[in-house]
Amino acid sequence: NYFVEGNCVKNCHGAKAYIAQQIMQQATNSYLRLGLTGTVPKDPLDRANLISGFGPVVYEVKANDLQKRNILSSIHISIFELVYPKEYINSFVDWHDETTFLQSNEMYQHFIQALVGTLEGNTLILMKNIDPAKDLADMLKCTYISSKLSVEKIQDKFNEFVHGGNHTAVGTYSLLSTGIDIVHIHNIILGPTPGKSFVKTIQSIGRGLRRKEGQKEHINVVDLTSNLKYDKKHIKDRKTFYKEAKYPFEEDKMDISQFRLKGKG
Repeated sequence: NYFVEGNCVKNCHGAKAYIAQQIMQQATNSYLRLGLTGTVPKDPLDRANLISGFGPVVYEVKANDLQKRNILSSIHISIFELVYPKEYINSFVDWHDETTFLQSNEMYQHFIQALVGTLEGNTLILMKNIDPAKDLADMLKCTYISSKLSVEKIQDKFNEFVHGGNHTAVGTYSLLSTGIDIVHIHNIILGPTPGKSFVKTIQSIGRGLRRKEGQKEHINVVDLTSNLKYDKKHIKDRKTFYKEAKYPFEEDKMDISQFRLKGKG
């Protein structure tokens, strides 16, 4: 979040954090409290915290309206359900256990390798955890965006995309879903997994909606889900978000066992 004289907050959906709340509550003499965000939280408590700091939502413009005015890029979302063998269904303790598998199994890694090879332009791959993201970047021999880098250094990494036509970068949702200006991204892969978070899902897609006339006017989003227990539930929420935002999407399935190395399984 960025504060200007304690009155204006960019990405104010993050103002539900305790420190941000304290700052706004102490600005008792502020005649204007302005909050800007692309994702007003749907969770009732988070929404109440936001309104308590800034007041009610007074103006709203939909991304779809900005697309019609050629301010944002057009978008198409492809939802791929990766179909795992039956022995993996209902075999995980909880969502975190399932997500760990989804990010690190070799079938997924080789599928991503094949998928990236079919995409034209620059590609950003987002994942939940640091270690699997770094392992994937090493396998793909592409740029890994580390959390150890400053915001300026991260921005420099993406500025390199301007001068290349087929760059690929891997990073985590927590690091890259907000606050980074990425104009020259043509493809975003939502890897395991944004879960059912409205803010994380829409903000992540927002990284690719930046538009530059004549150079970048469209973004392709690949949302990877699976037939596993929690993943199958969460994609239902994400499809609801897409419908609300009027983002067109199509669905397909892929037998991921074909990407298993010969001699295994």
